[in-house]
Amino acid sequence: MDIKKIFWILSWLVAGVTFAMILIHYGDIPDEVPMHFDATGVVDRYGSKNELFILPVLSVLLILLFQFMTGKSIKINKHKQGVKNEAQVTVTKTFMSQMALYCTLLFGWLVYQSMAVAVGKQTGLSSYFLVATFGGFIILLAFYYIQLKKVKE
Repeated sequence: MDIKKIFWILSWLVAGVTFAMILIHYGDIPDEVPMHFDATGVVDRYGSKNELFILPVLSVLLILLFQFMTGKSIKINKHKQGVKNEAQVTVTKTFMSQMALYCTLLFGWLVYQSMAVAVGKQTGLSSYFLVATFGGFIILLAFYYIQLKKVKE
């Protein structure tokens, strides 16, 4: 199986698990849950527990957007010939599937953390969460850039 398909399948699974996690624990969650954290991980806004569905819905929309964009890239670049262009398209498609999975994992983790804070298992996000999040994006972008450079040579 193609690695891109694996990333897409994992993205959909994570989004589904996030929805399921909310639905399974919905009765245990208090009516007011943390919805926003500041840069240090401290809760700075609370909202209705129904708002927990916002991030999974955004995950699904992002997955659909990234899949649409990868489908469009084939049609846009179809007129160009050459192995280089095909390799660039493949690298870009893989990157898009990786970004979809990363964002879906990130949103799922945020929902889990919000639920954990709401039921009193935690007091907030880790102070390293923001650094780790940006670090993950930078690493993904660096790998994409390196792979694209190799293909262009």
